[in-house]
Amino acid sequence: MRKQFAKKAVLLSSLFLFTAFLTQPAAAEENEPEPVTLTVELEDVNAIHSIKAQLIELKVDETLYPELKENINIEESELILEGLDISKLGIQDVMVHFTMKVNTLKSDLLFNNVITEKIRIQVVDTTAPTIVLKYEHITMDFEEVLDPMEWIESILDNSREEMKEVQADMSSLDNTTPGDYQITYTATDVNGNTGKAILNVTVKPKKVAYSNYGTSSDSITAMLNLMNSKRAEAGLNPLSLGDANAQAAIGVRACEAAENVSHTRPDGRHYKTAFDDYGVTYSSPYEILTYSGSTVQDKFDWWMSSSSHRADILRASSTKVAIGYCGKMWAAIVYE
Repeated sequence: MRKQFAKKAVLLSSLFLFTAFLTQPAAAEENEPEPVTLTVELEDVNAIHSIKAQLIELKVDETLYPELKENINIEESELILEGLDISKLGIQDVMVHFTMKVNTLKSDLLFNNVITEKIRIQVVDTTAPTIVLKYEHITMDFEEVLDPMEWIESILDNSREEMKEVQADMSSLDNTTPGDYQITYTATDVNGNTGKAILNVTVKPKKVAYSNYGTSSDSITAMLNLMNSKRAEAGLNPLSLGDANAQAAIGVRACEAAENVSHTRPDGRHYKTAFDDYGVTYSSPYEILTYSGSTVQDKFDWWMSSSSHRADILRASSTKVAIGYCGKMWAAIVYE
């Protein structure tokens, strides 16, 4: 009888301990603190590094381990994540195994360098799209109609989705007034982030058409022959007449100089910009002007009587010349 009672007591005791063991985790779960929450950017290629840095910041107590953080080698520390998808926005519960690599650790310092626990990671998108333009600066003709979207090379965004909105603000651009302007581009992604880019635009002056010059003019041919005759005497190669664009440009310069005798253009620019306006390829340009005389020979003789103008005509490295006139004003640009 006594033996049966003892066996029954042991059985009841064992049952109590087993029940307590089973109910203990439930109580622990009720008291278990909320997992720490970390934040990473959508599709962030550096997400692993970011999570490591955040874990170190949250888990390493500098009051207990002074100067420990700066001795943790974040690159060599090993991080294993179970269940994280950084291509999806929102909160995700993830099991993390993080083994911190400490460069220098005192032998008397007791530090648990391994973290194994469930954490909460919030994937967010706060990254603005990047607008890539074909050029930083473009030049457009006077009164040219510009399509701003033509100058966008690409738009990059971590969401990898189509932009919600792409706009180009051209409100400051006046294609009827020569000068420098800016076009402001904005791109907004599906999560409301907006990126910007600036395109610098220069509006060229209006091309002025003049009828009193041309490549077929006998007077211009006569001037070219006089120049090359003197160059031959000096043992220099002849100059060839510029193409139609160069001739158009020098015609403009002749008429500009007829109104104001100067190597500076009426809008304050260098004379060589006349070539730029007409798309002429050139190097080392030298301009000569004259009002003197009434015949081609008179004009040429005046140029040759001036040491600086003579030097420009007989410049050895020059290979081309653009020649034009407007009324009594003659202009030429010798160039390579």
